[in-house]
Amino acid sequence: MAFRFIGGMYAATAWNSSANSGTVEWPPSPWRISRALLAVAHDKLPEQDLDTVRSVLSELASEHPTYLVPPAIPWHSRHYLPDLDHRSGETRRTTMTMNSMVSVRPDQPLHVTWPNVELDEGKTACLARCLGKLSYLGRAESLVEAVLEPPSADNHQELAPGAFGPRLTRLLCPTVDTTTEQWEITPDAMRKQGFLTPAGTEWVTYGAPAEEVRRVTPTRRSTVPEPTVVRWGWRSRAPLKARNAILVTERLRGRYLSKLQKVMNHEVPTTLTGHFPRSVDGQQLSRTGHGHAHWLWLADQHGVVTDLALWVPDGIPAAAFSALAEATSVRRAADGYAPKGFVEGSAQLVGVGQPDQILPELVASGGGASTWTSETPFLRTRHLKRSRDPWAVLKDDVRTEWTYRETSGTEIVAIEQADGTAREFRRYRWKESMADRRDGVNLRITFSAPVRGPLSLGALSHFGFGLFRPES
Repeated sequence: MAFRFIGGMYAATAWNSSANSGTVEWPPSPWRISRALLAVAHDKLPEQDLDTVRSVLSELASEHPTYLVPPAIPWHSRHYLPDLDHRSGETRRTTMTMNSMVSVRPDQPLHVTWPNVELDEGKTACLARCLGKLSYLGRAESLVEAVLEPPSADNHQELAPGAFGPRLTRLLCPTVDTTTEQWEITPDAMRKQGFLTPAGTEWVTYGAPAEEVRRVTPTRRSTVPEPTVVRWGWRSRAPLKARNAILVTERLRGRYLSKLQKVMNHEVPTTLTGHFPRSVDGQQLSRTGHGHAHWLWLADQHGVVTDLALWVPDGIPAAAFSALAEATSVRRAADGYAPKGFVEGSAQLVGVGQPDQILPELVASGGGASTWTSETPFLRTRHLKRSRDPWAVLKDDVRTEWTYRETSGTEIVAIEQADGTAREFRRYRWKESMADRRDGVNLRITFSAPVRGPLSLGALSHFGFGLFRPES
């Protein structure tokens, strides 16, 4: 197995350690990996036979794996969190909590190998499916890509079970006799039964020939691209339909701008607010290239919103991350009003980084894609005169919108109507009426050269409309 920590960090509290001990379980124990794969099978693979998954885990438990560990840097941040007395409002005490983790380069995977375990074709396919659906390992901010591939790194440190060396570490491993109930028990339930260590596990000592966490020279900050994307997972009691999602993206923008006003002392940059200087007649004084904030939604194949995102092509200021990383609730107005289709819920941080890391579904792989298809309807920005052909006006509008954003000379060579209808979408903002709705259509656009993306064009593109996906 190869685990690439695409967020550049891994965070997990070691077993029998407190969060404030500063101890990170590095590398992740076989027990943690096995339970993560079982959780994925439960939550994300409803068609997968769980007996096959448990059989795979039992075969892996028959041997203690060997690790090839990439270079990493331990570090931590400190947070002062409110204690339970804040609920009563009588006292205002805080408790310091450490957030410990290790930094790992995304292009240097952690390899975990079971040299003597052989799985048949069906079990190998089952394991590959579980790994492919694994989105994080450890705490939820430890974003990961997991695959089956042979180890190929020469500069990694080998950790072998039962070996001795200057550095020793203990990892929790399952046994071949671990039962289903033991695999699936929660830490709280285990503690209530009076156990300090999960039943069906054993401690295994691993030896390292050198320092357990190898030091590497940090990359200079000036060479690290400034993050442009923040992604949140959306949670709500009722499903939020994509056709009404503009109500949530607009409210989400208001919630985070309110937080940013406090954090940044009322000096939120225009790249986040979108409030650029205008003349006395309301005209914008200069072109912005649409490099400011885009508040987006992402939906599944059933049209139900699963994630929300903020994309700022011009970059997100470092001072804003403390507010943007906080979970937030999206509620109806203070007077209780909510338009039809609005669903209350909450946004939980998933990741921060570049579009190809955090929004891979909206970015073309390799050198880019020449053809892009509407993910959300394109909304026309121009007023349609009766004397003009609507389709000609629409194509002119698309090309004009593209010129505002493109500077490399790539041109649009074809615009076609794609499958799907825009009529079912709410195409106007929270305080607007149906009379303010924009005309929309799904499109397929072909460019003269490959485009990397993300690609967002047209009216209300800063609230989720006009979003395109690359065609494979």
